[in-house]
Amino acid sequence: MPQITIYLDKQTAARVTASARREKVPVSNWIRSRIDHSDGQVWPKGYFERTYGCIKDPKFKRPPQGRLEPVEPVRP
Repeated sequence: MPQITIYLDKQTAARVTASARREKVPVSNWIRSRIDHSDGQVWPKGYFERTYGCIKDPKFKRPPQGRLEPVEPVRP
């Protein structure tokens, strides 16, 4: 199987390792699963059309989402 070397800062590497541990999978499997889902097909077809507006509780408020860190797309 081919191998790829990637360089991550310590903070990102720690996050990846912690996430893989939580899911009880090797880091390489954790990264591969993220790459497999990076093609834009993460959600099943029609997911948002079936789920949008399904919460009828008027007290439900979306919490603040914060800011996303800018990232570079994965390129083949």
